[in-house]
Amino acid sequence: MDFFTNCDVMNDSLPLQYKIKDKTSNEVYTIQKIPFNKEDEQNTLTKKIEIRKNINHLHVIKFYEYICENGFVYSKQDQCKYGSLSNFIQEECFEKNQYLHEDFLCRMLYQIALALTTVECFMGDLNMNTIFLDKDYNIKLYNFFTIHDGENYGENFNQKEVKMYHLGHVMFELTTLKPFEKVSYEKHLENISYSDDYINILVSMLKSKTEIKKYLNKILSHPRILLNSTNWSLERCFIEKNIGDSSKSEILERLEKIRQREAAVKIKEQILKEKERKIENKEKKLHILERTLKEKIQQVELHLKRCREGKSLTSGSSKASSTNSQLSSRSQKLSYEELDSTYVSCAPSDLIKTSTKLQVNNISKPQNFPKTLSEKRITFKVSPLKDNNRKITNKRNSIRRSRILDENIDIHKLGEYENNIKIEGSIDNVAWSKENKKYAFDMLRIMNSEDKENTEVKHTYL
Repeated sequence: MDFFTNCDVMNDSLPLQYKIKDKTSNEVYTIQKIPFNKEDEQNTLTKKIEIRKNINHLHVIKFYEYICENGFVYSKQDQCKYGSLSNFIQEECFEKNQYLHEDFLCRMLYQIALALTTVECFMGDLNMNTIFLDKDYNIKLYNFFTIHDGENYGENFNQKEVKMYHLGHVMFELTTLKPFEKVSYEKHLENISYSDDYINILVSMLKSKTEIKKYLNKILSHPRILLNSTNWSLERCFIEKNIGDSSKSEILERLEKIRQREAAVKIKEQILKEKERKIENKEKKLHILERTLKEKIQQVELHLKRCREGKSLTSGSSKASSTNSQLSSRSQKLSYEELDSTYVSCAPSDLIKTSTKLQVNNISKPQNFPKTLSEKRITFKVSPLKDNNRKITNKRNSIRRSRILDENIDIHKLGEYENNIKIEGSIDNVAWSKENKKYAFDMLRIMNSEDKENTEVKHTYL
């Protein structure tokens, strides 16, 4: 191997790469070891390397001579001090706890877009492992893919198949130092301290699915990218900011979620307490109802007891009264038997001698004792006689009066005669006259007189 004779192997940077130093020029190069299985694969590899040797670009890795030996192709290339972007982030950002400056990010974006625009033939994939940084922090595109890479991407993989969001994914990882996730990338962008213009450019690249060549001119002509890339210097490569802030932000997010859960739990507890309070109120109402029911039951039992006691008292009083009456009757028997049974009449009276066995004290007077006829005052409101019978009554009165006064006819026979008189025609009610009233009183006086003994008092038609 000719280029190994004048070089010293420094180390194995990758499993299939060697780092060498030229003895004459003291330049450092990289030897890439590419395997092949067949002669056809060897021919395709050599053709691609020949094409890459003719590409001279500031932001594309330069390929030099190559050697085929023992089933491997050894290709000499420019050496990039900081390696790929993934290695650069791991060594300079994670290990040193710092972010990339916005000016440095804009400079890298501008150089990548410029390389993709000006290179004649772009080959390979665009990701963190195919973009390199040299000792001056300049972007270097690998712009090459092996046969093993072609199995994954196809032999006809070219610039037309590279989309804008591929470049967006690279810039997202450089900005947030986290792999791209479609679900949570917006949250990660909210936690970083960069300008709104830069974040808007990054979001537009992530959402764009167009071919990268159609969108590159907009990136190169954007004022924010031009301004920041020109203002870049070595002092503006990194931001002296602790990487632990990202972990702190994650911890804060977790704490916020925990607080939200605690708030939700408190709300649920309040709802449960409200339900418990309602249940307690219902229980209190039920206790009150039970108490009132017990009181009513006690009142009913007491009332029933009083009713039973009242019946027993009445029965006892009746029994006592009966016994008292029996005792009094016995005492009165003795007193009545000693009395004189003869009846003495001091004056004319209607009293009749009664039996000596009659117990007068036991006879109870009725509550509503009716008055006698002598105590009542007789009033006549309406006559039982009729209007059309007025002539007949007048004749009867005259006949009766003449017979009583002149002939002295028996009163009882006259009553029977008048009772047997048939009244013809319809009877109408008539009013009492003074003469009729006078005659009626005369008749009553005669009928109740004491001239004739054993005469029955009869009622007649007046």
